[in-house]
Formats: sequence, structure tokens, C-alpha cells
Amino acid sequence: MDTDSEFHAAVRRAEETLLRIPGVHAVGGGAKRAGGVNQGFLAIQVYVDRKLPLAEVAPDERVPSTMEGYPTNVVAMTNRRYAVLPQPAPGEPLGKREPPPDVDMQLADEVLAGGGPITGRIDDQSRGSIGLLMEDVAAPGKKIYALTCFHSLCKLDGVENKQQVIEAPVREKTVVGQVDPNGDCSSSHCCNDGYGEFWQGDFVPHSWRDIALVRLRPGTKYFGGIKDHLPIKGIAPNPTEAQYRDDSYLVRKYGNRTGETGGRIVHFVSNPAAGPVAQFIVVPHIPPGTPPDAVYFGIPGDSGAAVVTPDVRAMGIVTGVAEFEAKEFFPETPGKVNGTLVAPLNAIMIQLRDNVTPKYNVTPVLATSPADIRTVPANLTALFDGEEVPVRMPSAAAARQDTPLRPTEIGVRVRDDLSASPFGRELVAFWERHGAELVNLVNHDRQVIATWHRSGASAVYQHLGRLPDVDAAARLPVTVNDEPLADCVTRMHAVLARRGSDGLRAALDDLVPRLPELAGLSYPRILATFDATRV
Repeated sequence: MDTDSEFHAAVRRAEETLLRIPGVHAVGGGAKRAGGVNQGFLAIQVYVDRKLPLAEVAPDERVPSTMEGYPTNVVAMTNRRYAVLPQPAPGEPLGKREPPPDVDMQLADEVLAGGGPITGRIDDQSRGSIGLLMEDVAAPGKKIYALTCFHSLCKLDGVENKQQVIEAPVREKTVVGQVDPNGDCSSSHCCNDGYGEFWQGDFVPHSWRDIALVRLRPGTKYFGGIKDHLPIKGIAPNPTEAQYRDDSYLVRKYGNRTGETGGRIVHFVSNPAAGPVAQFIVVPHIPPGTPPDAVYFGIPGDSGAAVVTPDVRAMGIVTGVAEFEAKEFFPETPGKVNGTLVAPLNAIMIQLRDNVTPKYNVTPVLATSPADIRTVPANLTALFDGEEVPVRMPSAAAARQDTPLRPTEIGVRVRDDLSASPFGRELVAFWERHGAELVNLVNHDRQVIATWHRSGASAVYQHLGRLPDVDAAARLPVTVNDEPLADCVTRMHAVLARRGSDGLRAALDDLVPRLPELAGLSYPRILATFDATRV
């Protein structure tokens, strides 16, 4: 639904008053129903744990029959946790029964796609689904991310709506991977199947703001669509008021736990702590003759899964599940029906683009065909004085190798050139003493790796290493990624001092302040500057 519509605004105005009523735990909107039958007009939905006969409710604790010009509809929604309707048309996917607990569907995928497995190294019991593969709008095809739920990468405690995050992923550090066939999180074992790092997130418990972006490593294969090669064809609009009135917004979900399921959006529900945006509530299509509480649109383990329209346009991701009284949607039907909560994709993209720090302007990767399998490029780039230059990156396979480091050596020519001056000899001695630790940090410490590449230091290092062998007119850049070269040095000094040994920190604290200004200098000029530097 358009969140700026008059009905949506009326729900927001009524929310504060309704949430003060004892027993009311959420407010939303959707069609008015009586005896499970859609009445064909909109109502403010008032969610409670248990509906009571009117005579048992104190007069000052009753839900008003109308508010803001719309009727109210009291709905029992229970067991909310992480992860009459018309019959669906022939061919529409139905809800599914929950797989037996000893059946682990979350097997490792060679090619990442929506509906695949995802978990963090924090807790291999918190497992979810990849929703969509996303790419940076400014660097399409270069910076690739997996979109999922934040809570799927966390360690959780508690049950139902009392679930709490007790340990959260750390930006640019927490490794994210898959679940192996034995049920173990492979990312917790030296990241052997880790395919990326948690890069950015936003989290308000039990709301649409349950977002995580995972940056994929170079060499990772991915598909801009759903498992089994179903391409995503775009982004769908949110439901309209008319679609709420007639229950006509059909959706499908592709989750790692239950695969493809079908249902329809019946309500929306908001959480004031997360702002004005609301989540959608999806009720599954029920197979004929099946009790409504026996099938699901989504279950725990499907959190993060992509929700799409029948024409395979993405409209949201699964954030949680809840139970409703079946008679709310199916006339004279006892028991419960399983609902699924879905966060709107448009709101997620705006949140990442405008309201988090740092910001990420991302959009779904759209595969051109079922065979459009791509690979995250191994080469990144940096800006040297405004000009884009390539940065060589190790492959994902090379990054996983645990082979011992070879002794670090400086080229004979460079060693001889530096040894001609007192300051140059200090640099040679520093490298011989601390070079192995520096190489280890740059290759294996995730905070150092992130700063090494994001500051442009990796590009500067590679360029500096080539200077002795290229034209004498070649120079160090004055700016790197639009920042002074000195800022790049300062950022690396800070992270290496923080993550390295006491000896390395002391050596850097002594050496870096005495480094002469080298921006814009050629190799001969760098050597001359070292020769003129006092020690």
C-alpha cells in the first residue's frame, strides 16, 4: 500500500490511542472481515493476544467500533517470532507443511541465489535465507551483496515475541557463510565456506527494520534471481487500497527451509519504534481439505527469503511469522492459521540509501536469463588523482589458504637504493623486523583488510612497488579516492596500531610522524627526499 495514502495516515493517527488499550500489542490495516468473510471495505486492524467476549471487557478498555472514519477489526495474533479468502487460481503455489525437524534443507550452494542458505559465524543455530542479490548502483557488477534479515546473523535468546538479540554481527568483520550437509555452520571453521562479511545493517526488533547486507568476496558465483534459476524481473509496487479490499495481491516466497510457497497479502501491521513504514501479513493458500494450521507460507529458517509477485518482481523479504485465529479468514473454521510478516523492499532500499551510516545505494541484480551466472570480480579499483586504476585482489580460494607465510623480502635494487641514505636504512630495518606481521595482518585481519582496500592503501602499495621499474616520470598520486595521500597513511597507521603487536605499534608511532611528504613524487625524487631527511 502507498504509505502516504489517507487510509495509511488514518491508521498512524489511531495507533497511539489504540496501543494504550490493555491487551492491544499492534495496529495495522486491511479488509474488514466478519465470520471469516471479506466485507469489501477497509478497516483498522487491532491486534490482541486473545479476543474476549464484550461483556468481559471493561467499558474503558474496549476497542472503539470506528476510528478516524474507518471501522475497526479486532484480530488475535499470537506466537509472533522470527521467521473468507478466495481460492487461488490453478497453478498458484500453495502453502507447505513444515519439514520434519531431522530434515536439514540448508545445504551449501555453489552459486548464490535468492532462497539459498545464510548464517553467521556468531551462532550456527540462527539460520536464514538469502533474499536477493544486490549490486551497488554506482558500481554495477563490481560490488555485490546478499540481502537478508539482520536477526539471521545474530545469536538469539528467548521464545516467540520475547526473542532478543544477545550477540550481533560486527560490520566488515563477522564472516557469513552457508550450512554444510552435517548441519554445521562452515563459516565458523576458518571460514572454509564463508562467502562474505556482514557489511551493513539496521535493526528494530519485530519490525520491518530487520536488514542485513553481506558483501560477497571476489570469486564468488551468484545469480540475480531465485534458486533453480528463476530471474528476478524488477521491483513490484506495494499493495493498493483496492487490493486490500478484495484480497487480490498474490505473492510467492522462495525460502531455504520450505522452498516455494504461495499466499496473499491480507493486512499490514506497524511497529511505532520503527517509524511509519508497516510490514505486510501474508496468509498461505490452503490446499483443499487441509486444516489451515497444517501449512505455512514461511517458517523459522525462511527469514530473509525473497517475496515476489507472480510475474517474479521482488516486493519484500520475510522477517518473521505469527499465528492468527483461522476463523478470521476462513468461515466457521476452528484453530489457527499461520501468517508470515514481510518487510517492503522499497522501504529497505531507501533505508540503506538514506538513513544508515555509511550509506549503501543498492538495487536487485536482474539476471537476463536462467543461465546468467556471474562471478564477483577479483579486481577492485581506486582513484589516483581522479583517475580509476585497478587493484589486484586475491581470489576467494586464495584467501582461504592457510599455508605458512614465506619470509618477506625487498627487491635487491630497492634495498640497495634505500640503503644509500640513513632514513632509507631505517625503512629497510623496519620492514625486516615487522614485514611478516604486516603481511599477516593485511591478509587475515578483517579490520585491517577493510581499511587496506577502502582507504586505497592496497592500490598505493601496488603502484609504489612498480615505480622502480617504470618510466622515471611516473609518480605517486596526490589524492587517493578523492582524499589526500596523507589521509590514507593516517588510516592505515591507526588500524595497524590498533590490531598489531605492541612492538609494531611502537615502531609505527615512531616512524610515521617522521615520514616526509611523498605525494606527487617520482621514484628518483622519493630517494632524494629520503636522503635529505634527518634521522
